[in-house]
Amino acid sequence: MILPTMLSFGLIILGKPGIGKTPAAIVMVMAVARFLIQSRNMDGFFPGWRRSKQIDGFRERPGEVHIPVILDDPLLPSINVEDIKSFLDVGENGLVDARYRAAKFVRNQCRVLLNNEWCPDKEPEYVGLSTITWKQFLAMFQPALNDAPMPHVMATLKRASVIIAGDNAIYVRLASEHQSQKIHCINSGGITEDWLQETNKAHYNHYKNGQHTKYVDFDQYVEEETNLVSELLASPEEKEYLRRGATYDRWNEGFPTASNPATPRRASAAAASSHADRHHEEAVSASPPITAPPAKQPRIDLNDSDAEPLSPDYEVFETHLKKCSCGGNLSPSHEIEATLYDMLGQVKIKVRTWRCTSYGCRLTFGPNFAIHDSDKVNTAQPAEVKKARALFVSNKVAFSSVFLEYHARMEFRACVSSRAVQDVYRHTFGLKTNKLSGQWRKTYATAIVYYTALTELYPIGRHLDIVIGKELSPLTLKIYEQHVLHHVLPPHSRKAVTEVVADGHAKVHMKCANSHRHAGNPGKRGKDVTKPFGHGWFMVVNPADQRILWAKHMSQPEGNAILEAALMDVIPKFPNLDGVIVDRACSFLPHARHFKVMNQVKYWAVDAFHAQGSNAPTAVQPNRSTDYLASFVKRGKKSSTPYSCSKKPASKVLKRPSSKH
Repeated sequence: MILPTMLSFGLIILGKPGIGKTPAAIVMVMAVARFLIQSRNMDGFFPGWRRSKQIDGFRERPGEVHIPVILDDPLLPSINVEDIKSFLDVGENGLVDARYRAAKFVRNQCRVLLNNEWCPDKEPEYVGLSTITWKQFLAMFQPALNDAPMPHVMATLKRASVIIAGDNAIYVRLASEHQSQKIHCINSGGITEDWLQETNKAHYNHYKNGQHTKYVDFDQYVEEETNLVSELLASPEEKEYLRRGATYDRWNEGFPTASNPATPRRASAAAASSHADRHHEEAVSASPPITAPPAKQPRIDLNDSDAEPLSPDYEVFETHLKKCSCGGNLSPSHEIEATLYDMLGQVKIKVRTWRCTSYGCRLTFGPNFAIHDSDKVNTAQPAEVKKARALFVSNKVAFSSVFLEYHARMEFRACVSSRAVQDVYRHTFGLKTNKLSGQWRKTYATAIVYYTALTELYPIGRHLDIVIGKELSPLTLKIYEQHVLHHVLPPHSRKAVTEVVADGHAKVHMKCANSHRHAGNPGKRGKDVTKPFGHGWFMVVNPADQRILWAKHMSQPEGNAILEAALMDVIPKFPNLDGVIVDRACSFLPHARHFKVMNQVKYWAVDAFHAQGSNAPTAVQPNRSTDYLASFVKRGKKSSTPYSCSKKPASKVLKRPSSKH
């Protein structure tokens, strides 16, 4: 009655202690586990079970279909009803809230809840009836859920069958959301006293004492159990196969063969029989009886002349590590089907995850990351990603290294958005909309940032701080910023830098967590179009070779604060720097005189472009527009605007004259 439902529904066993609820649960789940291994061709897997008194005991290891779980005698009032419902929902993959991270269970994994909490005072008197009423059952069962409201009770009963071991009878209710579901009442054969037979108690005691020995005829009993469970859990098609197989076996018993001649044959007929007939008779006589459904085989494409399986051997990706960070060995865990996005289209692959064998660690390793408390922490170097030819953002999605390198350059050189990449990718390879889900753009953006961060942080040894899908730590960003400003941006010959140009570029803005929302005009449909984004980048450039010497993003509009930070960092690095061209020279010059470092700058200038649009009065006005330093000079083979500060008027500040020339 209960066994056929355990692949789709959970099981709750309540009742008095000492009757044998735990051994009965172990026997049932082990029978189902053996059936799953046989019917799903899970070669190399062994049945087992996991038992814990708290949900937390199941969070360290993801669920496996051949390893049932038993929540044995927990403190039910301390568990939310939502978690109980999720735990018992066997028909779906599920997560149950636990400490630090959720416990993961897979579809068709047997899940059993055992407990002694029920209401024996409400048990009805046994009067010989085979059923009890809904109200009688509810009075015994509802206290086990801490008197939860009726919607929660019915949702629990929808997901799980219930067995209550009472003093007068055993009550069984199959999973259903209807109150009219029949509730069986069983009282025969001493079932209310003990569920474990006397002949088996000695073997159970051996198991509890750590003596794992098989008793006599163990294999025979397992075979009988397999036949019974196969009959109970087989699909209608498999049952029809079994029925026909049994009919064939009965017919074969009376078939005349060399080993069992049921009817004598004439000598002439026997002599006239061909070699093929004798071979057929020997094969029929040696055919074993059919006692189980056929094993599931891979589907065959009937249109293919070679009859190749529809699921070919995919390329397998796995971690490059041989040891865990704790020093423990790694062992294979799961094989997962995944998708690799390449320049040539989508490619189906497989990912083999590995797990640390150390009991105190038990980390799971993907191809280029390790999972720490649900965070995917990078474990790879750029050379290892290039060798693997793929970078994984999860165990199911990866991008080829060539794809990421190409689009990383496109994103920062041509400002290509993720939506544009998705549309072009779909159009180029003729993919349907459902092939690229709505999360593809987010996954692609995560991969681009991951690839860029891995490339940039490896030279400073901070690549192992990357957590996929999350922002870098402030310490890592600070170290990287100092590395870029002091070692990457400055030129080799710092004495050649005599003047710099400083300005902000608001068009190249980024969206960050600490950015403020900007006011904007409402859209045509009245929607709010305000988006959180920064104010662009502030850069200091050497006009002689157009090399960026300093750069930093602006979380606030451009002002004296960002200019002060830039010059305080740039001026000490270049001993011959004595000229600064900046559009804020007039307003910043009084502020700059308070800093001793800036006394090195002798010439402050405003470039011609910004000076033409400025009308602020100054104490000294130049008389000619040529003083705006807009002349061109020859730098090798390239023409550029030098903004040379070698000849300046005494005022030190160039502003637009009072009258235009």
